[in-house]
This record gives sequence, C-alpha cells and structure tokens, in this order.
Amino acid sequence: MKDPRGTTTQRGLGWSYQRKRAYILERDRGICWLCNHPGATTVDHVVPRAQGGDDSDENLRAAHAECNYARPGNERRGFSKQIDASGWPTDERHPANRRA
Repeated sequence: MKDPRGTTTQRGLGWSYQRKRAYILERDRGICWLCNHPGATTVDHVVPRAQGGDDSDENLRAAHAECNYARPGNERRGFSKQIDASGWPTDERHPANRRA
C-alpha cells in the first residue's frame, strides 16, 4: 500500500529514520502492535508526531500498513487514545489489545 502522505524523505524523515525503522521491525519481529499478526512492514508512532510524539524507540511500534492507516478510524469509533507507560492502549477493546 502506497502512503498517501508521500515518501519518508518527503515527510522529513531521512536515512537515519530508515535505519531506525528496520531496527523497530526487527525488534518487534514483524508483529503488528495493532492486530498482533505477523507481516508488519511499517512503523507506527504510538503518540503521533503531530500530537507531540517523537521518534524514540519507546514511541515506535511495528504495524501493517492497513492497520497503521486505519488507526485513527478505530479511535474515532470509540476506542480510547490513552496509553500506559509501555505505550500500549489502556482500552481493552482497542484492536492492539487483542493479543494472543
């Protein structure tokens, strides 16, 4: 799935971010933090950059492109945006909490 926002370079994220992206995907073993299934190919900011989130390892999680792009829609459907100290949503109904 092509990102409608453009490439990472166009969004102000350069080669160092690409290195970090590869590290996060490896760290999370390609398991999407939103649906808990393998095959994640993107990195999601738990706290979005637009809301003051940063590119720290603690704020980044592996995610499927589809889950990543659908995330704001899930939150608009009534899921809380609150996260705990480890960066996981506190709302037990949130898709990220459907862990096996």
